[in-house]
Amino acid sequence: MMLRFVPPNTHIIPRHSRLLHTPSTCLPIISIAPSTFYHQHPSLPLPPSSNPPLFPNLSLTLRPHVPTALLGPPLPKTTFLSLLQGKLIPSPPLALSYPSISAQHLSSSTAILLVQFASQNSRGLVSSVSGDGGYVSARYESLRTAEDVSLRKWLIDGGKMNPGDVSEGEEKVDEELLGKVVRLLRLDGGEGKEGEGGLMEQPVMTLSNGQARRAKIAQGLLKRPKMVLLDEPFMGLDPPSTTLLSHLLSRIAAPPSPSAPSTTPSELLSTTPFLALRPQDPIPSWIHNVIYLDTTPGTYRVLSLGPKDKVISELKEKHNIHINTEELGTFREGLFKKVWGGVDQFGLKKEGGAQKEDGEKGEGKVMWDSGDESKEVLVDMDKISIVYGMPPRAREVLKDFSWRIRRGDRWGVFGPNGSGKTTLLSLLTSDHPQTYSQRVTLFSHLRSTPGVSLFDIQSRIGQSSPEIHSFFPQHLSARRTVESAWAETFISRPSLPPHSPEAIGRLFTYFKPAFGGEKTSVQEIMDTIFGEMPIGLQRLVLFMRAVVKRPDLVILDEAFAGMEEGVRRACLDWIEMGDGQEGEAGIGHKQALVVVSHLEEEVPRGVSRWVRLAGTGAGGKAEFGVV
Repeated sequence: MMLRFVPPNTHIIPRHSRLLHTPSTCLPIISIAPSTFYHQHPSLPLPPSSNPPLFPNLSLTLRPHVPTALLGPPLPKTTFLSLLQGKLIPSPPLALSYPSISAQHLSSSTAILLVQFASQNSRGLVSSVSGDGGYVSARYESLRTAEDVSLRKWLIDGGKMNPGDVSEGEEKVDEELLGKVVRLLRLDGGEGKEGEGGLMEQPVMTLSNGQARRAKIAQGLLKRPKMVLLDEPFMGLDPPSTTLLSHLLSRIAAPPSPSAPSTTPSELLSTTPFLALRPQDPIPSWIHNVIYLDTTPGTYRVLSLGPKDKVISELKEKHNIHINTEELGTFREGLFKKVWGGVDQFGLKKEGGAQKEDGEKGEGKVMWDSGDESKEVLVDMDKISIVYGMPPRAREVLKDFSWRIRRGDRWGVFGPNGSGKTTLLSLLTSDHPQTYSQRVTLFSHLRSTPGVSLFDIQSRIGQSSPEIHSFFPQHLSARRTVESAWAETFISRPSLPPHSPEAIGRLFTYFKPAFGGEKTSVQEIMDTIFGEMPIGLQRLVLFMRAVVKRPDLVILDEAFAGMEEGVRRACLDWIEMGDGQEGEAGIGHKQALVVVSHLEEEVPRGVSRWVRLAGTGAGGKAEFGVV
């Protein structure tokens, strides 16, 4: 069936046109006449398997201030974004055009801007200060000098980390535009009560994952694109920040006000947002139109496109596909409603919020300890306080924080972006230099005790996190990546125990369907180069690395972000097998598990206790609770 977009308050146009239609006075940003796309020119004598047709018979029109969401698996979604940028070859040749961009004598390469947050070739905001084989504690051990690159300077210099990287001929950032973008994305701390004052002067090396994400969006908007393609903008954001960012993007997407156009963010920035989301992600209410890609592996075609409500209805009736229609910031009964139900968009407790347990006691017992005296204590933190910077810009991340983790515990760690989750986990792994000055006991050893080896501590911990992914060497094979669980550093020679080949083989066999099913052998999977894998499979291999040696403590920090739904489900199923003996599947009853996630579907069902850290500047203690 031929499909088309019909924004609100627009008359229905003939079915054969299949166009996003808005008033004709507004030139389209992108126009695609019926065509099929290819990586190489279709006339080249190439076998079909090496140059398959992509998105056959696609017809599409994208207009200013008509926000669109693209939903699909990682690879087809990324390919579609490349199509919009003009990086694929259309057949017929002139089917793809950029009317409004051409009318303004602009280049589509700069007017259509892609902002990615999970690219396998990206190492985030710290890309130029780390290399293969770097270690996570570099984030905390970096010098705090006058030469540190602040967020303000990073934005002004166009994302360059070193002053020498900025060419004299490069166009300087407009200060007025910078101020508007910074305020719009809440990077200045001057709006509301979120307490992020001083973020613009903070070294980019110390930004949390969520703060770095907003910084990348700001960097993109400062280039004045006509359309900004945001690839999974909400991934890695806590629920309050997700709601807030969605609201801010809706302001950018809104058409200019006829009565006061100069005060409308979209008019000031002249930018139309285009969101690329996962199939399971909720679609923001302000999105007008949806493009839904076929989720069948290896398939590159549009399954449905049109007005949001029409696509949702059509997918349900014709394909039995149910789109997530939950409003951002709402929670079903369960873990996340307990954790986030009483928190506002700034990460602060609402008046009369649902949380009843404070950081000390709840229902007559200490909440930061499961209290089962029969279980060995693995981690004991006693009134930890972590402060970054010097007065007057000192920033207190953790305050009088106590926590005890025992064998068999299943903890969820939550909190607003920048609340200290990454700092807390770095204390667990001894990567944070302040571990030595705090009352942190790891595996019965007070960390400040002389003679306790960092590598001995970390040998009892398995971890997967965005930081590890960012620093991990790209040239290792999948097998060598998993084997590094027994090494002191990512690239040092591992000390493999006799049972390691069997343990590694079992994991690769279990997850074989995720790598290609019957078409790929286990040996071929093991020999695949880590850096050549899609982002989701890289995360899978790092998950395998975290669990393969059945460590005493498993830390999964956003470990499933970027995975396809089926792969994530396979990981969770593996975890929940549990209580196995040495070498068997699951996280056993003698192991402790700590999970950090901003999505409830990424939290294993076995998590029974939780802690929510207070937002930066919130002035409160951590909240503890039981599921």
